[in-house]
This record gives sequence, structure tokens and C-alpha cells, in this order.
Amino acid sequence: MFMYIRAALITLAAIGGSYYIHSYPHELLPVSKASDTGGFEIFFSILGTIYAVMSGFVMLVVLDNYTKIKDHLAEEVNSLQDLRDFLLYVDNQEEAVQNVKDKLKIYVDSLVNNEWASMMKRQKVHVDTSDEIYDLMTSIHKISIGNESDHLALSKLIEVVGRVTTLRTERLTACSEALPRSLLHVMLLLSWAVIIVFMLVPVGSFSMIVALNGFVAFVVTMIYGMIQDLNNPFKGSWRLKADLFVDLQKNLHRGDDGKI
Repeated sequence: MFMYIRAALITLAAIGGSYYIHSYPHELLPVSKASDTGGFEIFFSILGTIYAVMSGFVMLVVLDNYTKIKDHLAEEVNSLQDLRDFLLYVDNQEEAVQNVKDKLKIYVDSLVNNEWASMMKRQKVHVDTSDEIYDLMTSIHKISIGNESDHLALSKLIEVVGRVTTLRTERLTACSEALPRSLLHVMLLLSWAVIIVFMLVPVGSFSMIVALNGFVAFVVTMIYGMIQDLNNPFKGSWRLKADLFVDLQKNLHRGDDGKI
């Protein structure tokens, strides 16, 4: 919501600025000489090209990382669900199975209550295998093989817990990646430059230039706002939420369908 309010305010400011500039004679307007106008148009063309390339590149980078994090979260949830479901194939080892379930609950609780808050605040989280995962691996190791079903289940559980470890590392690594502050500052500078310089472009129709200035200001502000939001996937209008993990957490503690 803040992004839209900011875009609306800057748009109104740009419309007011263009109205003031084009309503009264100003030395800034390149209308005295044809050579001045031509030079101004060349400058604006170069500035527009630089802005288009920069904004497109930055948007692609943050969107790619946002998509990676979103995919990692979905894959990790699916792997945790698989780990829970494969326990159904372990026969006559209620204590060992319950131990795995308890350790799985602890890991999901830690992810929802601790790791997620750290990711939102961009705090450093060690990507090495966590204590909760080590405990989960240890509990799986205690499952004995009594028949073919146990053998198949154990091999799948070992495979899945390894995948969970990998996905956690990839998730935390992707969450720690962010655009350099200097690059964000350059984007902010270019955004303001495009808005301000566009106010000075001489256009025959007064109403047309005011409308175009408002449109350009709104679009440029929205682009910068989207870059800011996507740069931190856990804040802003497009923030990622822990809903999938929270649902899994509730199911694990509630024991839906007798799974837990």
C-alpha cells in the first residue's frame, strides 16, 4: 500500500511541477534555439536508454532471486511432507516413528518461529546443517530394517532428509542475496533524473505534457518500488509468507488424518 501511496504523491508532484514549468517562461526550457532543443533531446534519449537498461537489468536480477526463494520454499515444504508420509511404510516401530515425528515438529517449529524472523530481518543464519536437522537425521538412523517395507522407507527417508538439508541451504543462501546499496542509489538517482528531465521536454500541447509527466512519474516510481519490494522478498506488497510452513506445523501438531 505504501508503494502506491508514494507513487501517487510523486505523480501529483510531477504534474504540479510540469504545470508550473510550462505555464511560465523559464530559462530551463530549451525553446530559444533549435540547436539547444536538439541537444536536449539527445541528452534525454541517452538518459532514457541508460535508465531502461539499468531498470531492466536490476528488475531481472531481483525477480530471478525472488522466484528462486519462492521455489525453494515450496520444494522444502513438499520434502517435509514427503518425509512425514514415508513414515507410514515403517512397520511395528511406533517408538522410533514417533521420535522422527517429534524431531520433524521441532524442525518446522524452529523454521517458523526462528529462521523466518531472521530471514525477514536479513539477519545472518548459518547455512550449515542445523542442530534440528542433525537430531532429525539421528532419529531416522534409529529405524531398524525388519522387512522390505522398512528398507524402502528408510532409504526414502534418508534421501528426503538430505534433500531438506540442501533446500534449506539454498533457501538461506538466496535470502541473504541483495542488491548493493550503491546500485539502489544509482537507480534512485536515475529515477529522479528521468522524472525531472521529462518535465523540461517541450511539447506543443500543454495538457499533453502534464498528462505525460504524470504517467511517467507514476510508472518510474512504481518500478523503483517494485525493485525495493522484490529486493527483500519478505517485506512489501509482494512479500512471501510462511503460510505453507504454518499449515504444515498445524497439521503436525494436530495429527490430521492420523498421520501424526
